[in-house]
Amino acid sequence: MKRGKPSGGKKTHVPSDFKRLKAKVGKRAPKQLNSTDTKFDTATVKVQSQNVTHEKSDSKLGLESLTALASSRGKHLSSLMMSLNHHAANARSSALQGMKDAIVHTPAGAMNQHLALIVPSLAKCFVDEDMGVRRSAITILFQNVSQPMIVNSEDGGTAGESMRPFLQLVLAYIASALHSLDQDVRYDGCTALETLCSHYSDLFLDGGEDLAKLQATISAFPVLIDDVSGGLASMSYRGVGTLEAGKKISDSGSSKNKKKIKDGKQSKRSVRGMGVLKSFLAVQRIMTTHQNGYDILANQLNVRSLSKDGSALVPSTTPVNLTFVPGGRSSNALVWKCDQIKRSSIRNISNIRDFKKYLNIVCNSDSTTASQSSIEISSDARSGSRQVVGFGTMAILMSKLRDRLVEVTQRGNANGGELYLSPTDAQEFSLIINSVRLLWSRYTGLFALGAEDPLDREKVKSPGHSILNLVLDNFPVKDAGGKTGNNQKYDLLNSSACMVLSELGSFFDKYPFRLTGSSQNSIINDAQRFRWVNTIFAYIVPQLDTHMQEGNIQAEEMPSTTSNTRFTLLKVIEQLLLQHREGGKYILTGKKYMELLSCFADAYFPLTGLDSSTCKSAEGRRAASLLISLTNHFFTEGLNPSTDSSELQKVVLRMSSVLPEYLMKWRGRYPEDSTTVLATLLSITRRSNIDDPNADDEKLSDFCNHIRSSMARLFATSSKMRKIPSTRFSAKMSVFEELPEVAQKIALSLVAILRSPSEILVSSLSLVCSRRCRTKNGIEVNILSDEMIDYIMSMVHSMSRTLSLQSYLTFLVQSCGVHSAKYVALDSNKASMVTTLAMDTTMETNDKEEVSEEEIDTSKSDADILFQPSSITFMTSYDKAIARTCRYLCLAKSKKNDIMMTPVLKSWVLGQVNETLPVRILKVRAAATIRTSISISLPSDNPASDDLRDGFVKSISSLLQLIPLGSNDISDDAAESLPKIFAPILALLQCVPSILANIIEDCVTDIKSDQIDVERKERILQGLLFFLKNPKLTPIFRAEINLKILRSAARCIERCTASGPLDTLGGTFSIEVQVLVGFDESSEEV
Repeated sequence: MKRGKPSGGKKTHVPSDFKRLKAKVGKRAPKQLNSTDTKFDTATVKVQSQNVTHEKSDSKLGLESLTALASSRGKHLSSLMMSLNHHAANARSSALQGMKDAIVHTPAGAMNQHLALIVPSLAKCFVDEDMGVRRSAITILFQNVSQPMIVNSEDGGTAGESMRPFLQLVLAYIASALHSLDQDVRYDGCTALETLCSHYSDLFLDGGEDLAKLQATISAFPVLIDDVSGGLASMSYRGVGTLEAGKKISDSGSSKNKKKIKDGKQSKRSVRGMGVLKSFLAVQRIMTTHQNGYDILANQLNVRSLSKDGSALVPSTTPVNLTFVPGGRSSNALVWKCDQIKRSSIRNISNIRDFKKYLNIVCNSDSTTASQSSIEISSDARSGSRQVVGFGTMAILMSKLRDRLVEVTQRGNANGGELYLSPTDAQEFSLIINSVRLLWSRYTGLFALGAEDPLDREKVKSPGHSILNLVLDNFPVKDAGGKTGNNQKYDLLNSSACMVLSELGSFFDKYPFRLTGSSQNSIINDAQRFRWVNTIFAYIVPQLDTHMQEGNIQAEEMPSTTSNTRFTLLKVIEQLLLQHREGGKYILTGKKYMELLSCFADAYFPLTGLDSSTCKSAEGRRAASLLISLTNHFFTEGLNPSTDSSELQKVVLRMSSVLPEYLMKWRGRYPEDSTTVLATLLSITRRSNIDDPNADDEKLSDFCNHIRSSMARLFATSSKMRKIPSTRFSAKMSVFEELPEVAQKIALSLVAILRSPSEILVSSLSLVCSRRCRTKNGIEVNILSDEMIDYIMSMVHSMSRTLSLQSYLTFLVQSCGVHSAKYVALDSNKASMVTTLAMDTTMETNDKEEVSEEEIDTSKSDADILFQPSSITFMTSYDKAIARTCRYLCLAKSKKNDIMMTPVLKSWVLGQVNETLPVRILKVRAAATIRTSISISLPSDNPASDDLRDGFVKSISSLLQLIPLGSNDISDDAAESLPKIFAPILALLQCVPSILANIIEDCVTDIKSDQIDVERKERILQGLLFFLKNPKLTPIFRAEINLKILRSAARCIERCTASGPLDTLGGTFSIEVQVLVGFDESSEEV
């Protein structure tokens, strides 16, 4: 029976206060509500380094944590490094991308502490089996890691110095990649090696184990070069559709290969071949630079390369002790003291060779140390070369390069002795011949040392001679496409080919190549031996003519390739003009030699129309260096009376007369070159017999006259602002002032030897001596040093007999700078820089700071301005220059000095209306000093003229009215400087007593006058008391000429000041006079 539903409504659930938890079988007992949770988590913290210095630098960078180097996805560097060991290439590539992301977002300054983790991890990927991983690692290491550090190291130090500890490790992985069994790994290793050499060449040039490791990589290149030399078919996919203008390529390859040619794509083997040659060239370039001390492929003027073979003489810019000895012949006009080496006697420098020997002696300690270390490093390099790159390895490498050169030439089209190549083939051709140059340079260096077995040395000659003939048969190289836009690139290629011909050909001239299997007498004949000379000559002469036609092109419009081409050609011209055959004959015949020399002269040393951009370029500096070598060559042993030599010397002298124009264009930018040019001109000038006008030396006489007229421009003031050397100020200066000190002394010696300077030159020299500038601290300084100014003054004094007395006295007056002195009173609370240059020249700072009218303090009186520290410094800053002028006036010992100097001194004494008080006192002091020196130097009494004496009296009397000598407001420092300021005036009063008597009379007249106020009369009395109390003037006051006037003045002053504001001061003056000379009641008033 079914139970029925309850009749009541639905019951609702009533919740209980506590839920009863039932325990179940097999289940963990539930936790009690009041139980404590004891679980905890752990974390590992890795601290790579802990250094207070790093923490301070990190805080400056504003970094919260530099130890946590992580990617944008939050992966730490350590986890990314672990992923590099993953078996999947994609995982390794992803890890590299994460490392790149972390490195890019890390400041360059914080990268150094992570290099120990980053560099080994990336270097290990160089030998990875996946191409993407290898190339990503190379990109990250040399672009994202190395490049920021190199940029930050430009402020100082070697580029990438932080990478030095890791170079050997990176080279070890690169060497492993170069010797890998996988070709792709080997070629990527070449890319890494080339990039490493380009980024850290400076580190390798220091030598040591790093250089030895780099040198060890050369052993892999014979196999690498052989791998990419696979015949014509495999290397024929080039980016030009024609081998000659108007002629199509006939290729029997597949349509796919023809499509590559049409699209301009290179084959894989071609790209690899380029990479192998570039890496080999990079390694060889570092090795030869370390061995020779300069880069033979660099298109710039190499100082060490020029001084090594004597082709140019580049002196040190270290200030050396030169002393000019006047009164002698031109042969001893310049002497050099070798005090820096030993206390030896003074040596005369009579020619350019002596100058070179001197430069080798007086090099500073740093240069000597660097040279010695360079020699030691070079010795180490040679010893290492014997072990790693011996003659056997060189022979193999030369053979491989020869084979590659054969393949490249066969891909081109020869027509009439000319080779037409596509741009890519031309690039490969250039890489090959430059590699040959570097390898041959190392070979000749070891050959000269006589290293290893002679038979091994002969093995290198065979491929070298083959390369020489191969280049001769395919020279010059031209564009197969006939595009005019590539002419500069092909000209540079032909210039490099000329260098190869010159270097290989000159070597085989000295050491002829003997055919294999022939007798000892089977030597190549002279026509074949010197075929390279005629080939180069036929190419260079038209190139020089082209240079003359393009002389008007500006530097901005001229491609850099063009300048590099001509720079390389100048090296070839140097060998043709200076090298000799056996027996002392030139390589070129007499007619060709003269033709090449004339073309060189017309291209780089025209008498008119010299191009400024060419002079400033490395090409022009190289041309000047070659001319110096020619000058040394033709004038070292004196003039040769033979006709041929005389004509050559005439051309060389004509070119040398243009060298001052190069100095004007350079304007001190190249101190070594400028010094060398001046030394060369000095050496040539010394060979002329200037003392004997009847000497039969017409060529040198014309040369000296031309140089004498050109030297005036060297000292002329520029119309533009120029930076003052060793300062941050700019001024209108001459070229002479921009030269280093050693060059300045050589230029002055040249002027002294030439004698009879023009008035323009003498005037320019005086401006050079007087040119001054005032710095921010208010101290005036000369642009030239005091030693150099003394040198100029002594040089001009030695030539005083060849100058008119008026020109000489004008030089002495203007050289002190008093006539153009200017003073501006500035507010001491503001920074200032004042222009005080001669002949209204201006000066400014590189920060464009100028003195505005608001900075000039015009509220102060003359007395307040006078006792400022800057004013006192200004008035006494010319004392050295004035004393220098007085010294040479005394040495002149001419009775006409007094008469001829009177107008100048009178203009200084009387002054001008707009002159400030410090300038006025300066000129009065200068005039008093010069007048006193003239009085002392003359043996007989020669008093000043009446006009000048009256001028002194008027000027000194007016100064006494303006200067409060006895005021209590004067500071202690100003009171101590007063005797120094008035010392020249007191000396004048001692030498010319009549001036003092007239001053006393003028002062009494002013005191008696009603037009002068009491303040001025008080200053006059204070000034007279200042004179009375000076012990140096006591004998002058007691002299008979002044005694009566002084007593009468005391009586008159006492009566005029009685019962007035000056009563006390007048009485004091009367008492001082009575104490000094006594008081005579019978004396009359003034």
